[in-house]
Amino acid sequence: MPQIKLNDLNFYYEVEGEGFPLVLLAGLACDSNHWRLLKPFLIENFQVITIDNRSAGRTEVPANGYTIEEMGEDVMRLLEFLKISKAHFLGHSMGGAIAQTIAYRFPRYIERLIISHSFAKITPRGFFWMQHCAALYDAKKSPEVTLPVVAPWIFSNEFFKDPKKIEELLAIKKSYPYPQTARGFRQQMEAVAGFDATLWGHRIKLPTCIIAGKEDVLTPLEASQYLHQQIKNSQFILQEGAHAPMFDTISPK
Repeated sequence: MPQIKLNDLNFYYEVEGEGFPLVLLAGLACDSNHWRLLKPFLIENFQVITIDNRSAGRTEVPANGYTIEEMGEDVMRLLEFLKISKAHFLGHSMGGAIAQTIAYRFPRYIERLIISHSFAKITPRGFFWMQHCAALYDAKKSPEVTLPVVAPWIFSNEFFKDPKKIEELLAIKKSYPYPQTARGFRQQMEAVAGFDATLWGHRIKLPTCIIAGKEDVLTPLEASQYLHQQIKNSQFILQEGAHAPMFDTISPK
């Protein structure tokens, strides 16, 4: 398993495929497995780099909290190690926040930027939901209890029409060998709560595509529309589905 020490923490990462580098940045409570359905399509044309963010997957949970900016620095240190001087970036949800801070602070590393189902600042409703999820983590509730709370915020009406999808999702959650810890979730949640790109996002000048979901309640349409207004000359794409298009709209190859 590829492991590297970055900023005094042990990180897990993967590099697959050939071509121009593409960095995938996952959202809250997610790791590199988040991209498992999308990655087979991408590695046909790109060298795909994924990283388990701090406090998720096979990456270390720090002793103390951190910021989205520090998570962006982790990614930059990985690219330096891999000797990658420029890449496309695709960030989903919290990963979109990480991508924004990289675009603002280290624009020379980004060829094209894709911000998917993300935000410049998390909504009060979104943070309220995250706090409830944190309480479920603290209480060590089972996937059978947590999934009905989490899923309606993430998946579309179409997704719920097929009971087998819910059964498969529950089976994956119960058997996944690298579940996030309660402390790890809270650390990421607080990093999201502290993120605010409303003061500097307009300074991002890179070629940018912003993707939103029609049914997304966690990072609603207006959050993506705000990003589109803030990042001048950005492209805006409105998709069917909710917050997780890589599960809602993609079937395994």
